[in-house]
Amino acid sequence: MTTSPTPSGPKEAPPAALEVLRRAKRALEALDADAMVELYATDALFSDASSGQVCRGTEEIGSMLRELLAAPGAAFSDIVIRQGEGWGAIEWVWHGTAKAKGERSSIRGASVLELQGGKIVRETIYYNPGATGP
Repeated sequence: MTTSPTPSGPKEAPPAALEVLRRAKRALEALDADAMVELYATDALFSDASSGQVCRGTEEIGSMLRELLAAPGAAFSDIVIRQGEGWGAIEWVWHGTAKAKGERSSIRGASVLELQGGKIVRETIYYNPGATGP
């Protein structure tokens, strides 16, 4: 007797991974840098693919996040989370006054996250620094 293979659909994200992404969304909406930092593993790696900036560990990541979230007019909108087994992605639009230009802008981007043990161990953000508006 032959049995047909069971179709394998997409795996559900573990509850811990989904909860990390939900907490990240809430922290971004509230501009809460401390709540964001709590989501990272102590030795996490953050990299900004557009600027080349790299932060290692929660101290460096926290400093970067505090500066970003304290920018004049800072806000995140249109936040969408996606997840899989061991990874997550967050689409977002950042609004604020960029210190380099001193002009109000909105930048659409995405964060790709590697998740382990209920923490972010690696994050890379992607965006077009010259583009504005959603």
